[in-house]
Amino acid sequence: MKIDNGGEYAYWLADIKEFVSQMDATEIEKRACIAYLISWYQRRVLHRIKREEYEAI
Repeated sequence: MKIDNGGEYAYWLADIKEFVSQMDATEIEKRACIAYLISWYQRRVLHRIKREEYEAI
């Protein structure tokens, strides 16, 4: 899924990567953490879109 929130997503992703890079974890654990957080963000965006569509009805 591609998220197109302009700079908001890019800013969020940069913050997440910076945060995860400071964790005391292996590279694999860091990648898994980033993947999980991206998945969470995508679900949040989808939920917001569905809610907006429902409210528009």
